[in-house]
Amino acid sequence: MTLRLRRIAPLLLLLDLAASGFASAIAPGGVELAKRLDAMDVEHHWIAGQTINWETGDFSAESQQKATHCSAFAAAVCEKLDIYLLRPPEHSEFYLASAQQDWLETVGPSKGWKPVTDPVLAQDLANAGWLVVVTFKSPDPKKPGHIALVHPSAKSADLVRAEGPQETQAGKYNYLSTSVKQGFAVHKGAFDHKELKYFAHPTSLVSP
Repeated sequence: MTLRLRRIAPLLLLLDLAASGFASAIAPGGVELAKRLDAMDVEHHWIAGQTINWETGDFSAESQQKATHCSAFAAAVCEKLDIYLLRPPEHSEFYLASAQQDWLETVGPSKGWKPVTDPVLAQDLANAGWLVVVTFKSPDPKKPGHIALVHPSAKSADLVRAEGPQETQAGKYNYLSTSVKQGFAVHKGAFDHKELKYFAHPTSLVSP
């Protein structure tokens, strides 16, 4: 079944599909989104332990943050797609992922971001060409949170419910494509305790 999204009220359509257990096919916008995510070459950039330029993921002696770079990668992807997500210099790279979740919940709606409560819907939106992020805010303000981007995938709705959507991320481990459960495994219990949040933003890739 081919899913065609209109940019006007597409969430209502997909909410109905998610409620019925529908797992969408990857629309042309989702195919293009996957290409653009893959082109960021995250497995060779935004490497943990290096100081980097947040926009390119390449080494930079000007940066001070050298631990992990999930939030910088997410911000760089958004910038490439002309979508604003909290980023340097408005916020430092330190503890940026947790700050991004706070921003998405408070300021994000005025910038076009929509909260998504169903992981299957999050996968469907990415498959349609929406940019979808998944976040975890650390309960300890002195420890980092995490953020990743949902990667278009033809995985079934049942598999999405079991292991989360497919995602791409920088972090302690950089993945071009892995499950949300695996990508957030460093934050023990976050996936199993349903502490992750999803937010979606329309892109120019969504079919009219």
